[in-house]
Parts: sequence; structure tokens; C-alpha cells
Amino acid sequence: MSGTVEDRRGRVRSALAALVVVALLVPTGMLFLQLRQATADDLDQSRGERDAITYITRLMPLLTALTDVQSTALQGRGATSPALDQAVAAVTEADQQLGADLGTRERWAGLRRTITGLAEAPAGDPAQTLQAHLESTDLLLALFDAVRDNSGLDRDPDSDISHLQQAVAVDLPEAIVYGTRASDLALVLPNLPSGIVKTQVGTGLAAATAGTELAVNRLTDNLQRAVDDTASRTLSSSLLGALDRFRRGVEALVQATAAPTPSAAALTAARGDLTQGLNGLSGTILTETGQLLRTRIDDLENDRLTQYAVAGGAVLLALLGLVILFARRRRTAIPAPARPRGSGSPDGRPDELRADLLAAYTADGDPTRRERSGALR
Repeated sequence: MSGTVEDRRGRVRSALAALVVVALLVPTGMLFLQLRQATADDLDQSRGERDAITYITRLMPLLTALTDVQSTALQGRGATSPALDQAVAAVTEADQQLGADLGTRERWAGLRRTITGLAEAPAGDPAQTLQAHLESTDLLLALFDAVRDNSGLDRDPDSDISHLQQAVAVDLPEAIVYGTRASDLALVLPNLPSGIVKTQVGTGLAAATAGTELAVNRLTDNLQRAVDDTASRTLSSSLLGALDRFRRGVEALVQATAAPTPSAAALTAARGDLTQGLNGLSGTILTETGQLLRTRIDDLENDRLTQYAVAGGAVLLALLGLVILFARRRRTAIPAPARPRGSGSPDGRPDELRADLLAAYTADGDPTRRERSGALR
């Protein structure tokens, strides 16, 4: 009876222990799944932003080539160049690799058709030539925005990356587009006859000049905030020098544009300085942003490995506890071997006497009868 009760208690204890293990594993598993999904989402987001930086890197040479072709076309020297062809080929390759994920296929196809059509614009008509090039640069700015928006780069949670991407994908392209547009309009404006077209070009020149100054000011603010908020040890030293060179190029271009009679030579020299400043600054920003994203991706991958290691360790410990528990339960459930019938008790006394030996010893059941009978005789 006592063995049955003890077995029942052992089974209850084992069941309770198993329930405790399950109660611990279930919330641990749910927490692991949530962390795993969050880490996977962050990894996908960061990798998409890294692809966006790669795409924007290909767009920068196109920005320079397209604005240069705009200037040569307005001066009647053609609307194509080897640099533009190479830039278009490079962006096409990037779009084939990354365009599906970044959602840029349609926008790039439209911009590419517009660039191809630049050579078909009628020569000798500055207004139509200018309109065609304004459309192409506006589409290019829209492509920059699409890359940022579709990849989530414009919603990056880190302050330094957020300000850097704003600077390199919005402020910097706008400064180049509006600055070169202002210089080209300033060069064309004196040669236009008085009338509506000249008035429109003058209005466009004022708007482009104001847009250039606004973009450069935003660019400076964003880069300064990125330097203030970053943990990178190289961002400050490499960025501020490149920004200073770029600002000097913009200032030279604005001064040449604002001259009463703009000089083509002065504008060409200023544009050359601006291009060098653009290459240096954009390269620095893109390199630093890519490095920050790579560091984040490495940290997230390490976090994912740690999560798997912790989850695996918890499962192994739980399984080990269950194995030990049921092993002890099995040993407890094995009955002790029965003693042979008639074996002695621990104090050496017999457990029971055989009836025939007892009868022979007591002489019909009376152990004193033999002694009494001998005494009577």
C-alpha cells in the first residue's frame, strides 16, 4: 500500500516538474521568435539601405554628366558625350541588379528614354533645349527620391545615417542641379531677344540661384548634425574638409553667375571646381554611410547568432533536466528484491518456525511436558 502511494507521489512530482519546464520554455520560445523576427526585419531594412547607397553611388556620375551635357547643348555643342553614355550604362547595370527590390525599374526606364531623346531636341532653339534638359534633371532628382523612399533609407532610425542620406541624396543633387542650371541660364539669358521667353528664363535664373543657396545651407546643416551625432571616428575629419571644398566651388559658381555679363570661361572654371568638390564630398558621404550600415549589419548578425545560442542552450538545459528527472523516477520505481522465505531477520531471529519442527520440539505442543514427565518418573 505504501509503495503504491509513493509511486503516485512520484508521478505527481514528475508531472509537476514537466509542467514547470514547459511553462518556462513556452514564454522563452515566444520571446526568441519575437527577437528573431525583429532582428530579421532590421537586417532586411539595413541591407536594403546598403543597396540604395550602391545605387546612389552609380547615380552621382550620371548627375555630373547630365548637367555637363545640358551646358554644352545650350551652347550648341551637342547633347551627348562619352561620359554620359558610360554613366547611363553603369546605372542600367545597377538597376538590373537592384531595381526590382528598390522599385526603380519604371522610373529609370522613363529617365533613360528622356536622356536618349535629348539628342533629338531641335538645335538652335534654346527654349526647347532648356526645357528638355530641365525635364531630364527633374526626373533624375525624382529617381534619387524613389531610391531613398523605396529602400527606407529616408526613415533610418540612426541620426547620423539619417542626416548623411539626406545630404547625399537630396541636398547635394539639388545643389548641383540648381547651381549648374543657374550658370547655364545666366549664360543663355543675354543672347535671348526681349520677350516672354527672356522673362521666363530670368525668373528661372532667380529661382535656380535661390534653390542653390537653400540646398547648400541644408547640406551644411545636415552634415554638421551627422558629425555631432555619430559614433564614427573618421566621419568628422574626412567630411568637413570635403564640405569646405564643395562650398568654395558653389560660391565660385554663384559669383560667376551673378556677374553683369557672365563669362563662359569663368563659368566653365567654376563648374570644374564644383565637379571636383562634388566627387570628393559625395564619395566621402557614401563611403561613411556604407561603413555605418556595414557595422550595423555585422552587429545584427552577431545578435542573431547570440539569440540562437541562448535559445539552444535553454532547450538543452530543459531536456537535460527532464532526462535527469525521469531517470531518478525510474530508479525509484524499481522494487527492492524480496527476501527468501524463512530467512533471518536483521537481528538474527527466524521470521517463522516450521510447524513440524515446532511440534517435535514441544512434544504435542507443550514445551514443559518432557521436563515434568521426567521429574515424575
